[in-house]
Amino acid sequence: MQPTIVTIIILTIIIRLAAGVLHEWRQRTAGRSVAAERGKLGGESLRRRYVPGMGDEQHKTEELKVVQTEREAEERERAQSALDEDEAAQHERRADKARYLRKKLEERAESERRLDD
Repeated sequence: MQPTIVTIIILTIIIRLAAGVLHEWRQRTAGRSVAAERGKLGGESLRRRYVPGMGDEQHKTEELKVVQTEREAEERERAQSALDEDEAAQHERRADKARYLRKKLEERAESERRLDD
C-alpha cells in the first residue's frame, strides 16, 4: 500500500519537530554550568516547540520575544549561582545580549503594528 501525501506530510512534520527539540536540548545541555549540572537550577523552559506557519511574522516576533525573555531570566539565574567570577560574567553577558535582542524584537513588533495600521 502506498502512503498518501497527507501521511508523508504528517511524518515530515513529526520528524522536524523531533529534530528541533533534540537540537535545542543539545544546545541547552552543551552550555550548562557546573551549578546547573549539580541541580541548583531547576525547571524546564516554557518555550513552545512548533513549526510556525509561513507568513506569520507578527506571531513569530512575539514568540521570539518570549524566548529572549526566558533566556535572559535563565542566564541571570545561572550568573547568580555561578561558582566563579568568570562564569558569572559570561552568563551576565548572555543575559545582556538576550535583553538587547528582546528590545530589538519589540521595535520590530511596533514597526509591524504600524504597517498593519
